[in-house]
Amino acid sequence: MLRRGIVAGLVLLLGIALATSMTGCFEVEEIWHCLRDGTERWFGRAPLTLCFEAEVDYNGIVTWEFGDGAAGAGEIVSHTYTEVGVYEVVMDVVYTSGKLVTVTQTVVVADDPVAAFSHKPIPSGGRFNFTASLAKLFPALFPDYEEEEQEDSLTVQFDARPSYPTHDSLQYRPASVAWDFGDGTQETKNVGSNIFSSAGRMMMIKHKYAEAGVYDVTLTLTDNLGYSDSVTQTITVGTPSAPDDDEEEDLADQFTLVSSDWEVDDEEEEGCLAIYGSVLNAGPLDAGIQLTATAYAGAVAVGSFSHWVAGVYNITAGVDYQYSFFLCNLSVPAEQVTSVVVEVTDATAL
Repeated sequence: MLRRGIVAGLVLLLGIALATSMTGCFEVEEIWHCLRDGTERWFGRAPLTLCFEAEVDYNGIVTWEFGDGAAGAGEIVSHTYTEVGVYEVVMDVVYTSGKLVTVTQTVVVADDPVAAFSHKPIPSGGRFNFTASLAKLFPALFPDYEEEEQEDSLTVQFDARPSYPTHDSLQYRPASVAWDFGDGTQETKNVGSNIFSSAGRMMMIKHKYAEAGVYDVTLTLTDNLGYSDSVTQTITVGTPSAPDDDEEEDLADQFTLVSSDWEVDDEEEEGCLAIYGSVLNAGPLDAGIQLTATAYAGAVAVGSFSHWVAGVYNITAGVDYQYSFFLCNLSVPAEQVTSVVVEVTDATAL
């Protein structure tokens, strides 16, 4: 019985071999990189020259289309890509039996990497609260229940998937994404090129801040060619506490009027006064101000105008700001003005 089984097996294998040679059913057609050194890759920077080798049966005739309008023929061909883009290389194999086999290979000619990301807070009240749910359904049974006030979320979801290269390209995924969260902490994730890796998930990350505030978050994306790009966004986490009255008073006192002068303007604004000078932001914070100029003829006020810097731009801490504006609509001719007083008021923090 054993001998009979072995013979039957050999006959089956011989039959498969004969069928394969007659029909070509088990022929394998593949596109190889000419180097075959285990490090070949189908992407790079332009100009990109690649060598393609056809793995086909001996009686196949091979033709190529490189995806950019160029074509070639033969089992080994070389082609140079000059423009950035994604190309589909098509290899057609025609056997003497008339059988046609088509094999494709994607080639990526890469551009400079571009780092980009979005962000959104993760609500702190996302967990299921059994008592709260019952109280909402049956309020009469829980007359004394008060729902806890949810604090602002300090956890933020960051998403680097808007970057280039994209995570969904198996040929040319980013190599890594590095995060600087602006609070003294950093984290790097390797995206990888393995088909089984969760590349999309590796492009996302959650971070919990210790306290509410404004943070500069920086993403650095590195591609598989070693090139990097960085982008920074300023985000607000939670609700930063407002300054108390003492802090607002300190802010109002941080400006010093260094100089102030005026003259009758007869060129650009006839009948007006040209007001100019400088004010120093001597405090620790960037802020905006309002400058108010009042003109006098003797002891009588004859006109006033406010130049509002806050909201247009803000004066950097430690900077001597040079200002100039016009005071018009005077109740007397400009030549009768004897003095102008400039006041600094309404300091507004960023």
